[in-house]
Amino acid sequence: MMMGPAASDSPVLIEISDGAGGFGYTLDTLNKVAHRYKYFAPAVHAVPRQMTVATLQMAPAIVGGGNGGPVAPGVRARPEVSTEEIGPQMIEGVMAKGRRTISTWAIGTQGNDRPFQTVSEIWTSPDLNIMVLSKNSDPRSGDNITKLININRAEPDPSLFAPPPDYTIVDETGPFQIDWINGPRQ
Repeated sequence: MMMGPAASDSPVLIEISDGAGGFGYTLDTLNKVAHRYKYFAPAVHAVPRQMTVATLQMAPAIVGGGNGGPVAPGVRARPEVSTEEIGPQMIEGVMAKGRRTISTWAIGTQGNDRPFQTVSEIWTSPDLNIMVLSKNSDPRSGDNITKLININRAEPDPSLFAPPPDYTIVDETGPFQIDWINGPRQ
């Protein structure tokens, strides 16, 4: 929680996510309290595919950089974006579907003197409904690879998703705070 010379004396904050149960817990280790809160599904705003495609196709004309030429000062730059599905592939023992997105940035959009591209690949497992591999290549920051490894499809021990038995569970319905300034509660 804290940094500096007294970091070893600082309280520990632990987060537990019980996605199957729909709850999250924030453990106050100093007071042995588990703050439980309900997960809510994020709002999804459906956008017709034709609108998305039309918007992406119009973006280069709007920003003035679609042809690789410089962007006018004060205009918010957007890259030209193309996306393609990549054939299925076995990754860490699970079948995954891939999608490659290539973003082409015009001259002057990022302080650049020539056009450049960023490439992103996301591989997801339809069975697990999770990303198993992500590859990003950007000339400004280099290559970055994130991979899910040692995938174990066995059911995990349910105790991994519950607070310790000696903790008091407090159901939270809104924002909450943990008070460590005055020490543990008596």
